[in-house]
Amino acid sequence: MKIGASVELVWQLAGQEAIAAEFKEILTEHFFAALLKFSELPLEEVEKIGAGAEVVKAITADIVAVREEVESRSIDSTRVRRELRSVLGRGGSPYDGGQMHRSQAARDMCDAAARLADDSGGDTLMARHLFQAILAAATPAINRVLGDAASAKAVKRSKTPLLDECGEDLSRLAADGKLLPVPGRQAECKAVGAALGRRDCSVVLLATESDAAAREVAGAMAHAAAQKDAPAALKGARIVDVTGVSAGADTLESLQRLQNVLAEAGSAGNVILFVPGIEAPPDAKKPGDWAGILQAAAVKGSPRCICRIAPEACRRWAQKDPVWKRMAQAIWIREERQNDVPIEL
Repeated sequence: MKIGASVELVWQLAGQEAIAAEFKEILTEHFFAALLKFSELPLEEVEKIGAGAEVVKAITADIVAVREEVESRSIDSTRVRRELRSVLGRGGSPYDGGQMHRSQAARDMCDAAARLADDSGGDTLMARHLFQAILAAATPAINRVLGDAASAKAVKRSKTPLLDECGEDLSRLAADGKLLPVPGRQAECKAVGAALGRRDCSVVLLATESDAAAREVAGAMAHAAAQKDAPAALKGARIVDVTGVSAGADTLESLQRLQNVLAEAGSAGNVILFVPGIEAPPDAKKPGDWAGILQAAAVKGSPRCICRIAPEACRRWAQKDPVWKRMAQAIWIREERQNDVPIEL
């Protein structure tokens, strides 16, 4: 199990708590106080630590995660930290230099947190796991200062349960450092962002036979959206990959599910969907039902979508259909990454 940069930072803060109160070991309570302080860190200050973009993104995402845990329990972090220090009192062992070690109880807590991380499918111990492990087995001192907040967590209902279930949040993956950036797609990304920034464009059609190339562009969009200086069209946007809903199959069940996904994303606001592609079977006289559903959503103007389209389908239907020409923008993509992006429609 790897130790995340956020845990290393929390560990340092916990050590400072123990030293300031003259304890010879770092207690679980010191870790809890450190986590509360960690949740209060201004995100803009984290960017100044100079630890590398990916590390900063991971720490920032963990601050947000711990902050959400704190807020969901209505914990006043500053007040709780002060009361916890008062309850613990002084340890009577002034710091004389050297490395501060964890108490056995703190070691057990970290082991429990590592198991939580492993159970969630991750390979990195994060600050959020420490917070969850501490509250799962809160010490008497922590229970005393938290009261009911130690066990009662407010239920937070998602506004997009269907997207959460069947979509992959590329923006969150990019912010968490779990979506590797692909070089060489900056030009396409800029073109897509410019198109989605127009009021008359609801759908961007990526004309390519390659699903991988289209996903690379969608991933580049997610990274752009995760940046502090993101373009206005992407600022705060949640880019969600829902291509797995139908895998290109026009079944009634998958089409209904896609309609529901489009409706939910449209109601949520500022969601950009990376949707299943549009193909062009040789004997097809018109685009399939999925193309019609996506076109109807484009007319409504929400949600904004990125869709791979087979080049033949683009030439045969999208370039000739007045609705597509009015509401969509086609961007031609090649399998190899390139700097020049020809745009049509």
